[in-house]
Amino acid sequence: MPKISTIHKLPLDIKIEVKRRLRSQQFSQMDITSWLNGLGYDTTKSAVNRYAMNLKVDDKTIGVDREIMAVKGADIVALFEELAGLKARETEILMQIRMSMVPNTLGS
Repeated sequence: MPKISTIHKLPLDIKIEVKRRLRSQQFSQMDITSWLNGLGYDTTKSAVNRYAMNLKVDDKTIGVDREIMAVKGADIVALFEELAGLKARETEILMQIRMSMVPNTLGS
């Protein structure tokens, strides 16, 4: 199973702020990495970059306007966070189903 991103492990309020900062485009990925590390969360610029790329894909998939999301309140952001979490869980479940359908050739 793929390793879970350090960003995905963050508390919800911190993830919401990471998304807000990424969407606002007022902060570089290095700024966000430094901010997270300053809060005591061990992460890297690569992890922030991967999260930012996935966020762009998620936003495009569900039709989110990045400029609107950058200025909306935490309520709407929390709803989109929940939706993204459900989509991520769906992907995880589908991956588990696919893996369970692959014959175990190592034990044969």
